[in-house]
Amino acid sequence: MDRAARDEARTGILEELRGLFRAAYAWDTWGRLLVHVDVSEDGRPIVVDVAVEDIVGDEDRLAAAFEGPDVRGSLPVVARAVEALTALEELDLPTMGGGTFVRTSEEGLAFLPGLIRSPSAAFDRARDGVVARIDAKNTALASRFGIGRDAGLSAIEDGTVRVLRDDRVVATARAVLLGTFSRPARSFVWAPANPTLGAEERKACSQLLDGMRERSAWEISTFGFATDEPTAWALSAWICDETGADGVTAIEDPAGLVFVLLRDVREPPG
Repeated sequence: MDRAARDEARTGILEELRGLFRAAYAWDTWGRLLVHVDVSEDGRPIVVDVAVEDIVGDEDRLAAAFEGPDVRGSLPVVARAVEALTALEELDLPTMGGGTFVRTSEEGLAFLPGLIRSPSAAFDRARDGVVARIDAKNTALASRFGIGRDAGLSAIEDGTVRVLRDDRVVATARAVLLGTFSRPARSFVWAPANPTLGAEERKACSQLLDGMRERSAWEISTFGFATDEPTAWALSAWICDETGADGVTAIEDPAGLVFVLLRDVREPPG
């Protein structure tokens, strides 16, 4: 199925679900619906749990709707919809564990593969400004050294990397591996929770996370969680912004991206 056909199929499924949610799911009382879906032994998708976030309306009406027969009776339909929408993204439902429905500002409905929590208030407030500031820093690094474009990074050794361009070292930098984003699982893991990293690499990131001024953000205290790629970039940018680093770059690996914070980027002596 080509992209246009997938988009058309996705739109049709979401339109049907929006009608169902408006009729039976107390549509105007919530902003985000996390639907945990498992696969039975005979291959059928089954809703295991439903969690509501961003409650904006009458909580009693919301509770009554989700405890009522209309919601319970429609859960098989929702399970099949999550299965279909996940397949359209060419992702594996057992790996994703379900999907997230989000009401958009235009009264539409969007779907995110995986169980993706609402952003914390602190991160939500900071996101746009942080991304803009770090984009400007990254653009400067790309223009001067090719970082994020045609330059590569050496492995981190004693907290330092070399920036390589056309087989020559064009810069050195202090570096901290922040975390990894998995495209197959649509999940982000901070470096301290990555067992494949050395103790020093995990410690360097832990110190940055511990030094964040905003301690109310669950994204900082949760070592691994489902999310999308732009949010993984934004979280890495948040750390970069808070620490006054020079920028953040991402290295492609077979499963996704590895985010690296850069400080003191400079031309090598001579």
